[in-house]
Amino acid sequence: MPDGAMIIKEMIDPNQVELALVPGSNDLWIAPKPDQPADYYDQNFDGWTVMIKDARASADGWYYADFGREDHGGGNPPLYDRAGFATTPYPGSDGAPVTAPPPDSPWYPTFWKYASNDAQYPYYGFGSYCVYCHASAAGESTFSSFTNILGEELRYAWLPAKSAGAADETAASASVSEAVVSGVGDHDRRSSVAEREATTAEQGRAPFPSPRSDWLPGFRAAFPELDPAYEDVWAGRIPAQTWDHVPSQVGVAGVAPESSMFVTSNQCEGCHEAGGAGQLAQPHMVELTEQGQIDLSPWAEWDASPMGLAGRDPVFHAQLELERNIARTQPGLAELLPCIDNTCLHCHGGAGARQYNIDTAGQGPEGDPCAAFLPPQAQRAATHYDGKLFTQDMVFAWRDEQPELAKYGALAREGVSCTMCHRLADIDLDADNLAKTFTGNFRVGAPDQLFGPFPNQASEEAVRELPMKHSLGITPVRGAHVERSEMCGTCHTVFLPVFDDAGALAGTAYEQTTYLEWLLSDFSGDPSAGSASAQSCQDCHMPRGFHGKQMKTGVANIQDTRYPAADFLLPAAEVDVPERPYNRHSLYGLNAFLNAYFQQFPLLLGYRQQDFMNAKVRAPLLTARESVLEVARTQTATLALGAPSWRGEVLETQVTVSNLGGHNLPSGVGFRRLFIEFLVLDEAGEALWASGRTNEIGVLLAGTSERPLATELEQVGADGLPFQPHHQVIADGAQAQIYEEVVQNSSYGFTSSFIHRYWELKDNRLRPRGWNPARVSDAERREEYGSATRPGHGPERHWWPEPDKAERYADPRFPAIAGYTDTQGDPDYELAEHGAEGLPGSDTLRYRVALPAELRARVASVRVTLYSQSTPPSYLKERFAHAAKPGNERRDADRLYYLAGHLNTEATADDGQPYLSGYKLRVGAAAERAVSQP
Repeated sequence: MPDGAMIIKEMIDPNQVELALVPGSNDLWIAPKPDQPADYYDQNFDGWTVMIKDARASADGWYYADFGREDHGGGNPPLYDRAGFATTPYPGSDGAPVTAPPPDSPWYPTFWKYASNDAQYPYYGFGSYCVYCHASAAGESTFSSFTNILGEELRYAWLPAKSAGAADETAASASVSEAVVSGVGDHDRRSSVAEREATTAEQGRAPFPSPRSDWLPGFRAAFPELDPAYEDVWAGRIPAQTWDHVPSQVGVAGVAPESSMFVTSNQCEGCHEAGGAGQLAQPHMVELTEQGQIDLSPWAEWDASPMGLAGRDPVFHAQLELERNIARTQPGLAELLPCIDNTCLHCHGGAGARQYNIDTAGQGPEGDPCAAFLPPQAQRAATHYDGKLFTQDMVFAWRDEQPELAKYGALAREGVSCTMCHRLADIDLDADNLAKTFTGNFRVGAPDQLFGPFPNQASEEAVRELPMKHSLGITPVRGAHVERSEMCGTCHTVFLPVFDDAGALAGTAYEQTTYLEWLLSDFSGDPSAGSASAQSCQDCHMPRGFHGKQMKTGVANIQDTRYPAADFLLPAAEVDVPERPYNRHSLYGLNAFLNAYFQQFPLLLGYRQQDFMNAKVRAPLLTARESVLEVARTQTATLALGAPSWRGEVLETQVTVSNLGGHNLPSGVGFRRLFIEFLVLDEAGEALWASGRTNEIGVLLAGTSERPLATELEQVGADGLPFQPHHQVIADGAQAQIYEEVVQNSSYGFTSSFIHRYWELKDNRLRPRGWNPARVSDAERREEYGSATRPGHGPERHWWPEPDKAERYADPRFPAIAGYTDTQGDPDYELAEHGAEGLPGSDTLRYRVALPAELRARVASVRVTLYSQSTPPSYLKERFAHAAKPGNERRDADRLYYLAGHLNTEATADDGQPYLSGYKLRVGAAAERAVSQP
């Protein structure tokens, strides 16, 4: 069709249609509506869908728009504000500051069942979700035909579970009606404005919890550095997913294919989501449970995962702001803030950063100012580092603010997006070259290809290529590397410069080593060689099961032969997606706090809480919450509690923590921590003695008191150190076993800056089972990877290469640190104790509890629990303290301050129990044993 051609479709809700069986057949037709005038259908349509051809604008060449009748709910455009409001007035529309959170009705949940009007999916534009049907057409992305006008009315095949004969027509027609009303997908269904408002008023924020209206108890006292007004927090809201829209232009005449190397996820959403309102059958990738329809499609689970949220992650943005605030005070770094941004966003906003670099190739800064952050010159073009620098401010660009950068902001806000992973090519992923890809420096394939796992040994059926070619101009091809851990290792191995406190380059070091930890563990074995323990990253974080059931399903929902017959549909062999063993895109570890932030603060984070393509499924954020809780409770660690015994006045027992994962526990960024809570209880469950208790904001407390541990305040504790040492014996309630990294800058200030990790004081994180550098055959890599991942030895510059000149550690405030040896001497961390089998992946310690007689007589049991904190109090305090300094940035710290201080930690999971109470997440099951009287 020529450019400018137009197709207009009149749309009608299936609930307004009288579908009936043609007598004597299993065919359906649209019958006259009983007791309604002959023109009933002409008067009760919903609106119009318009298609306009412009082959220069997108790969499929069609502009789609959905214009609804006002009495049927209207439509959009227009859309307003960063938050993607579809109606007026909206918060701030009068130009006045927004000084308090918008009321639950009608603004929360965002886009829940179309009852509210924010974070809306645009019903108009190029690159629309409509292609999930239209791309299955043989040509021109349309099924338009005169058959229904010039011939007989269309008939639709009805295939009930039991074929209905003529005698069963009444029952079968009722079954048809029920199927239409209760069909899984419903994104095309509309409701009036009045209906939307009534629904919202009735349900409030359900099914999501409301945040606290006041501050968490003790939060303001613990963190007095900031006191942001809501007006300022609102001003820093992240642009909504409404504006994350970059269609493919691959194959468009006169447009460089590389300009569409990365596209937004809504280009994938239409097909790789559990939508499908046009079909009566259950879509692929939907499981029916007591909680309703569970959407396990790639797009839905990814969108609610830490990968999909990485570009909006409020903790990440606060971290990047901290790095900028520290660097701006240091002469050697003050002019290099864009270099820091560009490096961090190469993973967290990689699609935007890389596409910006591609589109500005050769226009990078003069003089190579970012050399310390970048790979060698010869590798920069291949890793998209030879164009302009991508900065944090660009992540916030959208239609009405920095519109010239809106494309890149949209791509960056999607974090580790579909095309970030599926463009990644099998280049330099071999052992000899893999290090070139660390710190997110992966290579990509051709713009007209995406890599996936099919066909493979489990399913040799050919991939259905044409729908993706028609919609995106891209061909899906087999890439065996997408099933290998090396693909994940590119972003989960981070190698960074180390700067002193003047901003001078001092060395380089591994900041994150998750992939290397796996590589040196039992989990990296070769399953083809009979390794029973071998598990890739994907085996754990992209499971094939749901509730114990192995999944086998189609990986896309497109118009196929299950739909009513249509003219010009591609042959079945091109559109009927085979059912295959399926890997979910849950992609979760232990970061339940991130999920909770998006549940409770979607407008501030720009997140659409309910699935656009299918508003009937359970909200994917809630499925994700249960995924992270399943990982935490069944796949992360176990606790073993020995039989308690009395030795005079002392109660003794042994505790063993075993790491079930294929990497350190905790792993990734160094500020996370796990700790053991050990309680001696009476019959009523009252704590008589304690180690590792917390208050409401996650601060560890001294024994059974409400007094913070001195070490939580960087003060000298029971062991003479300003942090908790690695313990083999705990005998005081002021001691707690914490698995963590502790790092200082060159001035001996404790820090979680990623580029000022000058001194490493402690690293007793649990290693994975079998950790042994000998698993790497190459001697140089064995030494490097072993050094990067070994347990802590006490104060050292843990860099690679190791520093040329010795430097004595001498913190004038805490001289005792110089003699601290960390895990040295603990057999659980000494490789020499275990030989070729490697470390056991566990830690055993003893508790010795001295009690006075009156308490000894009350002792009934001992309980031990392992907890995780993604953002410990010290992490929050450092960000807030730097943001409070005059001249420093604070937008992201203000946002995090508000979110952390108002987080409802008593919100419950599916089991009805709070899961973040005390600002911590339980890992594994608690262990409890009875204690006999002495």
